[in-house]
Amino acid sequence: MVTRPANMLMTIWPRATACMANFERIQRYLLDSTRQDNRLDIKNSVLETPPSETQDDNSRYALVANQISVQYASSLQPILQDVNFKVEAGSFWILSGRVGSGKTTLAQILLGEVTPSSGSMAVSTRCIAWCSQIPWLPSLSIKEVICGDSDFDPSWYEIVVYACALEQDLDRLPHRDETLIGSRGVKLSGGQRQRVVS
Repeated sequence: MVTRPANMLMTIWPRATACMANFERIQRYLLDSTRQDNRLDIKNSVLETPPSETQDDNSRYALVANQISVQYASSLQPILQDVNFKVEAGSFWILSGRVGSGKTTLAQILLGEVTPSSGSMAVSTRCIAWCSQIPWLPSLSIKEVICGDSDFDPSWYEIVVYACALEQDLDRLPHRDETLIGSRGVKLSGGQRQRVVS
């Protein structure tokens, strides 16, 4: 008589906890102030250009950063200071640097998520794709996360596991790919989370 209710309680408790966490996230989102996008439109803004270039040449740029500086109230040093660059449409750029050098902040300025303390960011379009460095993982097994809603194909699954360099990680886990990763992938390291999601 006690076993069945106890099993139900153990099943319901994690779901109720997850539900309350979801309500908290929704409440934070609803109470957050409206974000204002301060990015300029390249076509409608006057940009600083060298004398050799005409104003019509600005249409070839996808992004233009002009004297961008960012300093949060909680930090003494600015995260970014006097950043200038022009990215031509169709070009390929890589942003690299040491940890804490402001790469993510600059990316958030490009997206309009962060407003610079000074300077301006001009974009040719406000539709910019973004893949977050913080992966979202459901509380499922590694195998279920990798397969998603797709049908399980053993040969393709092995190729994916090999391509994502997960073989050694799976060997270290108690139940290999049947291991539950926990809420938000809490049982995995940062690198493992990235490889499981990719």
